[in-house]
Amino acid sequence: MHPASPGSRAGAWMVAAALAACGTDETPLAVTTPDGAAARVAVSGVAAGLRLTNTGTSALAYLVFERNFAALALFAPCTDPGPSCVRLAPGQTVTVPFREIGGYTSAAREVIVYTWHVLPAPGGGYRAADFSSVVVRL
Repeated sequence: MHPASPGSRAGAWMVAAALAACGTDETPLAVTTPDGAAARVAVSGVAAGLRLTNTGTSALAYLVFERNFAALALFAPCTDPGPSCVRLAPGQTVTVPFREIGGYTSAAREVIVYTWHVLPAPGGGYRAADFSSVVVRL
């Protein structure tokens, strides 16, 4: 199902309704890292999507995929040091709308948040480095 299909909008509406019923606009979500290291992002659920907060000391690039879709997704990480790629400054919080989560559907139970740094490459230009991921239970 395409992320912008009617089924995914219904799923986003159900998540929004469930979050609204909690009486708060933000719900902390369980985050685990594959290697047990401290996560670089804090993740919470909000009516509009997922709220990501950079808990580190350097800017991050990020992508979010539904967990099952992530296994099939082929993506090349961006390496532009500008704001179109490195979108999460230290301490900054952003909301990723459900429609922008790759492969998201109303059946989604987990997503993976990938983060990385964009650093100067030895021969010039820039490269993606220091990849990290967290699995988030919705």
